[in-house]
Amino acid sequence: MNRFEVMEMGFGLCTLAALMWLLWWNGFGEIHEDQLSLRYFREILSLLVLGQLTGVLGILREKWLAKSIRNPRWMELGLGLLILVMLAGNFFNSTFISRIELQNIFRALCLCYGAAPLLNLKEYFFRLARRNRGFHLPRIRPALLFLLTLIAFITLGGTLLMSPGATKDGIILSPTDAYFISTSAVCVTGLVPLNVHEHFTNYGQTILLVLFQVGAFGIMTFTYFVSLMVGQGLSLRSKVTISNLLDEEGIAQVDRFIKNIIAVTFGVEALGAIALYFSWRNVPGLEGDTLWWYAVFHSVSGFCNAGFSLFADNLATPDVAYNMGGQITIMVMVLCGSLGFAMYLEIVRRARVALGWDSRNTISRHWSTYSWLVVRMTAALVLGGGLILFLIKAIDGSLFTSADPWYWILWESLFNATARTAGFNISDMALNSVPYALFLGALMFIGGNPGSTTGGVHTTAFAVSCGEVARILQGKQDVVMHKRRIARSVVERAVITVILAGAWVGMMTTVMCFAEPGLSLERLFFEVVSSFATVGFSWNVTPELSDAGKWIIVFNMIVGRVGMVAFVLAFMKQPSKSPLRYPETRLPLS
Repeated sequence: MNRFEVMEMGFGLCTLAALMWLLWWNGFGEIHEDQLSLRYFREILSLLVLGQLTGVLGILREKWLAKSIRNPRWMELGLGLLILVMLAGNFFNSTFISRIELQNIFRALCLCYGAAPLLNLKEYFFRLARRNRGFHLPRIRPALLFLLTLIAFITLGGTLLMSPGATKDGIILSPTDAYFISTSAVCVTGLVPLNVHEHFTNYGQTILLVLFQVGAFGIMTFTYFVSLMVGQGLSLRSKVTISNLLDEEGIAQVDRFIKNIIAVTFGVEALGAIALYFSWRNVPGLEGDTLWWYAVFHSVSGFCNAGFSLFADNLATPDVAYNMGGQITIMVMVLCGSLGFAMYLEIVRRARVALGWDSRNTISRHWSTYSWLVVRMTAALVLGGGLILFLIKAIDGSLFTSADPWYWILWESLFNATARTAGFNISDMALNSVPYALFLGALMFIGGNPGSTTGGVHTTAFAVSCGEVARILQGKQDVVMHKRRIARSVVERAVITVILAGAWVGMMTTVMCFAEPGLSLERLFFEVVSSFATVGFSWNVTPELSDAGKWIIVFNMIVGRVGMVAFVLAFMKQPSKSPLRYPETRLPLS
């Protein structure tokens, strides 16, 4: 490494130390007054940013000494100069720069800019390893890498949630509850054993928002986003890893794919926050900055299908339980998050071609099989599932004993069918009958669409598995959908996904029966399905769980977020194809 690489690596380590100091000060410091905290925040970041700007000398050196600039990183230079101007305005007590809105932008820019060198540290270590022939870095499979980064982020989040600055005065969060909530946030589940608003400060709530936003993106996608914000990119090794994690064919499309993911996510979340702001303007206790914070928090939570809420009883709180505008917005956000980014990309591509913005590409008149299947499965689960939930209430008699009119019960059923991937509830789930909960559990088990922010076995895997059953019963040769033959490898993966997930849920329910003997089987089954499918619906079981039960649910949420097949493959060696095939035989099956 030359002196500029050593300098940048040194500043990266200083960045890590500075960020850890910031987290410690905001979370464990005895003084939390905004002005004093902000002053120390500026002082630390001033050293950090000045160190980063020193690295710009390396960029300028490349520009002056090289005839061609391969990676000028103008975004990094521009952000650094902008932050430097804002720092100067802070130190000279500029009235304009000291506005609270600009201070929030200032903090966000500093954090993105300051975290940038951390992304390059591993590249320096890879470089050193290649130069040292006696040292070899082990190759980590993408599934195992995702699992390890997920656990690391859960550990960091739980540690931050235990800090005194994250909880309100007099509240001490136990390690079990802290890591349980952190896992629930990173895995976008939404199961919490306590009230978020009453226990966490704004700092703690912000940590939760960051956790489920990053969890919805995926750790690698978020890493690339931070790198993109400062004008840097990822190495070929990282792009290959992300391509495997996202099931994208070809690393050339990784950049565009992730940029579109970020643009769609932030765009939809911004529109959702605006809609919630106007829907909840008349809710008592919500006004000004508090209303905006609630709107942003629930918009992000809705799109990420996280199910976290700042209201006392989720959306069943009396002030918002009958707010149709807010409920429609939440349903739209949940559906947008569950559709899958591949469908968004197809919509964007078709729109660009239709408007004449992209004349180089041509598109088929027919939509892809993925979009065709996603639309039909989502409509069937929401409309058909909601109607069946309504009929179950009519059959078990709860429809006629309820104080609400029948059309509101129908609306509640449609809301629950939509929120089967998120966990928002507008009524007490414990009031529902066992058949209602079991069928809702089946909807949760199916989950949302692949490539989205949802969990479960996913709609495509379930549909292809049903198609395989129909193929066998009808004696056909292939599974055909949308006039297309589904690849045999896809069919096999779908079937094994459903079988492994069903077996896992049954096994975890059995384990929970031993850990929680005081709770009924149906309530534990509902909790296990909800945690595995990363939904967040609870039959009022979560607050009653023991520490052992909570750790079992934590493990279940991690497995559900990674996916059963990926979890198994993370610990298996790469299979090798054998050229041998043994003679065929038949066995009696009935």
